[in-house]
Amino acid sequence: MRLKRFVAIVIAMAMVLSIVPAFSLTASAATNTYNAAAVGHSGGASGTGIFVGVGGGSMTSTGNDQGAPKTSATNNGGSGLGSSRIGYISFNVPKPTQTVVSATMKLYVTGVNGNLGSSWMRMAAYRTTGTPSSVKVGGMTASEYPAVNNDYSYNAAYWTNEQISKSNLGWKTFDVTEALNAAINEATGDTVTLSFRLQVPTAGLNFSTAATNSANQPQLVVETGSTATVTWTVDGEEIDSATYTLDDAGEALASAKAYSANGSNVMYASSEQVVTGDTTIALSAVENTGTLSVGDTVVYGGMQYEVKGGNLVPNSNMAYGISGWYNGEGNAATAFTAANGAISSGGGTGSGGAQGLYRAWDVEIGKTYAFTFDSTANVDWGTVKEQNSLTRAAEVVSTLVADKGIKAGTNLVVFTATGEYLCINSGWTNAAYSNFGLYEVAEKIETTADTI
Repeated sequence: MRLKRFVAIVIAMAMVLSIVPAFSLTASAATNTYNAAAVGHSGGASGTGIFVGVGGGSMTSTGNDQGAPKTSATNNGGSGLGSSRIGYISFNVPKPTQTVVSATMKLYVTGVNGNLGSSWMRMAAYRTTGTPSSVKVGGMTASEYPAVNNDYSYNAAYWTNEQISKSNLGWKTFDVTEALNAAINEATGDTVTLSFRLQVPTAGLNFSTAATNSANQPQLVVETGSTATVTWTVDGEEIDSATYTLDDAGEALASAKAYSANGSNVMYASSEQVVTGDTTIALSAVENTGTLSVGDTVVYGGMQYEVKGGNLVPNSNMAYGISGWYNGEGNAATAFTAANGAISSGGGTGSGGAQGLYRAWDVEIGKTYAFTFDSTANVDWGTVKEQNSLTRAAEVVSTLVADKGIKAGTNLVVFTATGEYLCINSGWTNAAYSNFGLYEVAEKIETTADTI
């Protein structure tokens, strides 16, 4: 498995085209479990079952044929052994007649070497096409089952999804879907052999075999089914694709929503559509609603400003739910709901963490903008500010609306951008927000009252 990081802070519309699936599909697929055909390791035996370890002189950040890469993503401490032990495991799988939806290798870790101490690590599985002269517990020749292309890098490994430590043993899983599909493509007969070379970045560990505990023997769980690949396009240009598993009737329900790549006032959307095979869905363009129109006049701070462009806030009327709104922890703002064109918490929530509400839109430094939104009540804790980073706790470039500055009714601020992002940050949100608008404006003439 390749580890992935996801930073859910805000959607930067000018930077990416974000595709938001409208639903998740639960489809029928066949699942089969296969026990290991062979399992063993090199070096001397130690403990019960298979022992995988790394010698102290072989621990590197880039990885090698004796140890997996030792990085902050693979472990947080521990030391090496006197010598390395390299694990080997192999499965025989009938060649699937349908698409492999997922393949998961499961190993039951029974213990870790004392050199790991109180630290944790992950185990690496490198696909191998080598054929060992003998497979046994201890004494195998590791050079007979090298990693494919002799690549022992971080990205070449399939890592355990879970951490391993003396307080975190038991079943550990690897997503080896890619590896199984590669083996299927290379197979010439009706049986596919999928084999791995097992290494660790620090210390060592033991895992069960059929001989030591049949209930916890190594397994490969394979899910297969018919699939359809759906491609979404705008004006003939592909913007995203996804593969769906078809149900027993050979159908899947596909749908998508997409914001425009440059943060303009156009949102692309498609209706739900039943697919039976590979297909292309053309997305239609839907204009965002907004309070102001091009040519309107905004009065702020005794000055008149003319609206020069459309609303730069996608989903300004919440027609597509809370997509793009996050809480103070960078996760989806699930404590809030979108209804009747507004986003609200249903009452006063906390000021931080999962109870906060945060959103940012990119602006161009030097340009002048009018930002407007409606609130159903005065808000005790909430700000509008400029930042140069998407994170909620980033340094503030300028504060446009200070705490207690969000009032019931229409809120308006006109500013010349000095930061890269305009952000609204709210807590104790006892109000509903609606009619968000961000417009490029140009100064006209002096006047008196603040109005829009």
